[in-house]
Amino acid sequence: MAGVDFRTTTQTQRRLLSRYFVRGWWTDVNDMEITEASYGDTVKFHLQTQSIPNDRDVILKLFDDDTVLNTSEDQEDDQVGLVYSESGRPALQDRIDLNKKIIKTITLDNLELFAKNENDGILELYFKCSYDNEVDIKFPDMPTNYLKVIGTPKILLVNGHWNRAAHAMGMSPGSGGEGYWDFFTRDVKRYKNSADQYFGIKSKEPLYVDGSSSWGGSESGSERKTRGYDYCKENFNEIKKGLGKEKIYLISHSEGGAHAAGICKYLSEQGIEIGESLMLSADEGDEFSVEGNYPCYQIVAGYLSKDWLTRKTIFHIDPVVMDNKVQGVNRYGVYISNGGFGTVHGITIGESTFGLVSKLKNIVVIPALNSRGGSVHQTSPMDEDWYRIDDYVLYNKKIDLYPRLNSNISEAYYQRQD
Repeated sequence: MAGVDFRTTTQTQRRLLSRYFVRGWWTDVNDMEITEASYGDTVKFHLQTQSIPNDRDVILKLFDDDTVLNTSEDQEDDQVGLVYSESGRPALQDRIDLNKKIIKTITLDNLELFAKNENDGILELYFKCSYDNEVDIKFPDMPTNYLKVIGTPKILLVNGHWNRAAHAMGMSPGSGGEGYWDFFTRDVKRYKNSADQYFGIKSKEPLYVDGSSSWGGSESGSERKTRGYDYCKENFNEIKKGLGKEKIYLISHSEGGAHAAGICKYLSEQGIEIGESLMLSADEGDEFSVEGNYPCYQIVAGYLSKDWLTRKTIFHIDPVVMDNKVQGVNRYGVYISNGGFGTVHGITIGESTFGLVSKLKNIVVIPALNSRGGSVHQTSPMDEDWYRIDDYVLYNKKIDLYPRLNSNISEAYYQRQD
């Protein structure tokens, strides 16, 4: 009968890698085995030993593997110095426990210097273990089991003006930070997840930045930009912590727009890449600019009302910020929202805005002629969600009367020219 012939052979004994060291592996803080972690995480290195008395010390030196062939990293591995957090003393020796084991807990902070030397910003960590006459035995023993330390992209949420008294009447956020964004979104965690999806990233908790002035009107837009620059300079280490070579993304609202512009300026000067800055209802957009060396998009909301006498449809711009394009943005859009006088300023802080900005990035504005031969501009294909794109007020059949003065005190209107 034809078939497979199973032959018995003498089993080959695998030669032990070391007389003293059996196995080394990485885990998270819950002792789940891992091969990947993020900057800032706390991890554990486990080393199983044999034939070493319990009261003896083993030398453990941490290294980043740089021996990658055919790249600029083809060089000697870099030793990563470890110190005890309490004393600051070098942490080189560890004592064997009763189970012939060493467990070393490490927080992956202050590794940015090593990450800068990596093409991809990823570290591959292992230990060289030494005891008696065995020196620099590598564990984990396979490079595929080294701990890859990766950067994580970060979102900064920069709030605008808040006021406790107005908050008591339900008119305004009563604080900066998370409370500001929760006031508008009602679920800031879900909002952050939607932002991740829009940016195409997977970030951790956002960093909240308070961009509010002391009271409305106490600072100009350029002064708030300077304050944002100074804030970033003072808090730079915290902002870039855990980033590696990943990008920073910003979402700002109202007064926070100028503050965010200052943050972006300092980050760019320090070589940190801005993935995108999204300015929602940026206040005093005519009083500051952006450098134009990173993606930046500005969106403002307006709303429609009916004139009680003529029954014509009037377009109203957000009365807080008006129609002021920030110089240097990639695109500027004013859209027709379903808000009203009291809600239009905050309505841009909504998950639907991400879809609007995605449309704004790709929308095409073309010149056209109305029935009288007059020059107008419209979107192609026609999209009547917009009042203005960049420098062009659009021909839009939803609007009968257009604002003429861009004033929140007294406005005059002109009629759509068909």
